[in-house]
Amino acid sequence: MDSLRPEDPRQVGHYVLIGRLGAGGMGEVFFGRSQSGRPVAVKLVYPVYANDADFRRRFRLEVEASRKVGGFHAAQVIDADPDAERPWMVTAYVAGPSLEQVLREHQALPPASVRVLGAGIAEALAAIHAAGVIHRDLKPSNILLAEDGPHVIDFGIARAIDAAGITARSGTAGFMAPEVLLGRPLTPACDVFALGMVLASAIGIRPFGDGPIEAVSYRVVHEEPELGELDPPFGELIAACLAKEPGTRPAAATILELLAGPDLPEQWLPPPLQTMITSYAPPRKVTLVGAADPVRAGRLLAEAEQIARTLPLTEQALAHQDRLAAIPGPPPPPASSSARVRGLNELYDRSLPLAVQRARALVHVAAVTARSNPAHAERLLADALHPDWGPAISGTTGYQHILESLIWHSAADLGLLLASIDPAPAERLVADIEQLPPVIRARQHREFLDDVAPFVTKVAEVVASADVASAEDLVWPMGAPARDLALAKVGGVAARTDSARAGQIALAIAGRPAQLPGQGGWKREAPPPPSMLEDPDKAIYWKASAEEWAGAISTSDLQSMALARVKVAGAQIGPDHAGQLLAEAEQSARAISGASARLETLSEVALAAARTSPAQAEQITRGLPPDAPALAEVALAAAVTDPASAERIAARSASGYLQALVRVAVAVRTSPADAGPLLEQAVAAAVGDSAQVAGIAIVMAATDPDGAEQVVRAMTAGAGMTAGYWRARTLADLADVCFGSTAGWGD
Repeated sequence: MDSLRPEDPRQVGHYVLIGRLGAGGMGEVFFGRSQSGRPVAVKLVYPVYANDADFRRRFRLEVEASRKVGGFHAAQVIDADPDAERPWMVTAYVAGPSLEQVLREHQALPPASVRVLGAGIAEALAAIHAAGVIHRDLKPSNILLAEDGPHVIDFGIARAIDAAGITARSGTAGFMAPEVLLGRPLTPACDVFALGMVLASAIGIRPFGDGPIEAVSYRVVHEEPELGELDPPFGELIAACLAKEPGTRPAAATILELLAGPDLPEQWLPPPLQTMITSYAPPRKVTLVGAADPVRAGRLLAEAEQIARTLPLTEQALAHQDRLAAIPGPPPPPASSSARVRGLNELYDRSLPLAVQRARALVHVAAVTARSNPAHAERLLADALHPDWGPAISGTTGYQHILESLIWHSAADLGLLLASIDPAPAERLVADIEQLPPVIRARQHREFLDDVAPFVTKVAEVVASADVASAEDLVWPMGAPARDLALAKVGGVAARTDSARAGQIALAIAGRPAQLPGQGGWKREAPPPPSMLEDPDKAIYWKASAEEWAGAISTSDLQSMALARVKVAGAQIGPDHAGQLLAEAEQSARAISGASARLETLSEVALAAARTSPAQAEQITRGLPPDAPALAEVALAAAVTDPASAERIAARSASGYLQALVRVAVAVRTSPADAGPLLEQAVAAAVGDSAQVAGIAIVMAATDPDGAEQVVRAMTAGAGMTAGYWRARTLADLADVCFGSTAGWGD
């Protein structure tokens, strides 16, 4: 494919032109894309024909007839405008060279390939003739060789050219039947004669010799073809096709029966030609990386919401819904044990797994929606927590179970929503969270059992997004060191919006205040330095006071984790000091003795570094094992600013999928046109894993949003979730990309 010339049009009808495919007797041929991104071939008629009324009339008739042609081996006519200033026609793009190009480079095809070639052309001619069309110009340049076989193009166009009086005969010298040369009435048999000549050329012989056009034409009319000793089925078949009398030639359907069979090779061309075909793959649709497309984003979000809302509950639940609706009376208070509450609890018990899945999908869609429409996001959150089974009753066990599941599995999304929606509903949801059984049980046990402390820490992260003071009050009753770990996570959340409060939390962890905070206010024996709380630009709290407070920090693993997280928060607040802070965070993380906790914390530090200093992230990842899940996020984050570091990080991974995906992420930012083959490698490496396929779609969206959508719609069930869940979630992520954001890679 050649680049467009300065004088070439950039658009024909609704089709955007991208490159030049060539030129023929009728006009120029361009590669283009439809409005939905489909690759097409656009044929633009030469001005000499455009000024001829007879040509336009015949062109219109031939296009209408050609649109009726079906089958697998005739290039489909998609659109046309015979009345345009320069008439044009659009056909499906066939990814492959012409037979003429192949024979020019390779002289001949092997017999098995010629058999497939003949069967495919015969099938195309049968479909063309069945539509009442005669090709009239079948020749090697009008036959394209693709992965799935030959495709015949330009059928019926020669007749339109005849109408302009430019040529005396239909066809191309060397492939015209005797009756064409003699000016006699034409029938479909002239295409069969041309097929015989095409097959002979593909085998490497010239039935009527070489020389001047006039000499070859004379032999076609007056002499028998010289076919040598061709083996069956080709010798007899070609001879029959080249018969002088049209009525004695076999029909295209008969030729197809002779050549077709179950033993046709699946890969019909030898490897060198298969490689040649690959080079004709349509270029990926390239868009500016990060360019916002709010229209597409809105459409994707609407589709994601529709899928999420229609995720199935259970048949039992739907049946129970009808019975529940018949229960009379107004909604009871949460503590009531009325028939309606019992009915709701029974309903939830039967449907919880799917209800939770639906809720997670809706909350993820809502988190993206919140960027443009917080009010609608709030409604989506309400629908996630209260499926369409009746009024919202927060005291039901099902509601609490869904809320717990969202905290465990969708904490980031839930926290974002709490920070985005109106304060009043956010506060009500925080109050409901504080009444969850695990939270109440935790408050009754200062020792915070192992199965409770992690959950309360998650709760604190979620609540901190909407109300940092409530999150602090929630975790202060916890015993050390779990309290300090939870406070560190709350501080990390606070650092996004309130650096002064994050500084207070950091000093609280280090300074051990003598009294607990009350109603969101700190009560300390010694207040923190004003410079650390009043000026956000000086809120690099840990760097300023690390030595001062070092003696007060416990050496336990959880304290080291808290120190690392506080320093990561400091790096987020003050990027000018991020390098030093992250180095200190890494040192604290490496001091953790427990392998699991150490790797988790190092992963968090590496991810924070990847966004500001990929080289530092690369160094930190050397402490992670090759199968660490965090390598994916770190490598992809690094790819935005330092492709070389990103690829080296991915190379440490044991995952071939991750390595392929990072190569794609780098390509779409540096050389989008070359990303296509790399995307195919990543798809192959994903082997159907839904989460990995989602990652591919998100990366693909930067350069080929239409292709990304196709990937999403082909997603299947996985990781305990239905295909609908993954499609809704990933479509929302694609919308996030279209909003100009970086979509998340998981909860």
